[in-house]
Amino acid sequence: MDEPRGGRAPWLAMLVAVPLAAALAGLGLWQLQRAQEKAALLAAHAAARSGPPLAALPRPCDPARHRYLRVRLRGRYVAERQILLANQVLDGRVGYHVYTPLVPLDGGPWVLVNRGWIPAAGGLAGASAPAPPDGEVEVTGMLNLPAAVGVRLGDALAGGVRWPLAVPYLDAAIAARALGRAVYGCVVYLDPGSPGGYARRWRIVEFGPERHRAYAVQWFGLAATVLALWGLALWRWWRAAP
Repeated sequence: MDEPRGGRAPWLAMLVAVPLAAALAGLGLWQLQRAQEKAALLAAHAAARSGPPLAALPRPCDPARHRYLRVRLRGRYVAERQILLANQVLDGRVGYHVYTPLVPLDGGPWVLVNRGWIPAAGGLAGASAPAPPDGEVEVTGMLNLPAAVGVRLGDALAGGVRWPLAVPYLDAAIAARALGRAVYGCVVYLDPGSPGGYARRWRIVEFGPERHRAYAVQWFGLAATVLALWGLALWRWWRAAP
């Protein structure tokens, strides 16, 4: 039997177009979800910073509840035990975030204070950091997690512990291993206006929810384009059929 003069119906194209459109739409939905998550983070940050700083640390620190809360602590820095988080970029330059342990006056575990960014000089083995202020200090800042890194490869302390300690990634467990004592579960990001720090432009998110929504529109547009092209091919087949 002869095929219609329009050729074989584009069902094979449908087997490609429909799953492809579904995958593109799924990417759009994922971008919308990321936008909601970013919006929730920014809202939590704004709400946490709306009140006065806490005079005591919430213990234990639960990032889901306590992240972005502002605190005011008194203690003394442990100048000889600073930790430098490598591969932190500011204005296109690579450097370190300086984490200095603080011994709180009210006792409890040591608290890591992120005192800001400094440019890198040499590799991890030659890393150095200026000394923190001496004596009793007052620290005001925001509870957070250590700065995120792309990929955690290997053991952060595989090269041994030499102070100041430069590490490719950091969390409370790594700090506790290096320091040999309990470390508070969150870190304090020193307020930009507080003394004793370096470059501090703390970003809650790399970019806002608006960009995710724009990406979602692009993915949905591509999905619609794929379906439209398949629909056009199907329409032409029907028009060409005898």
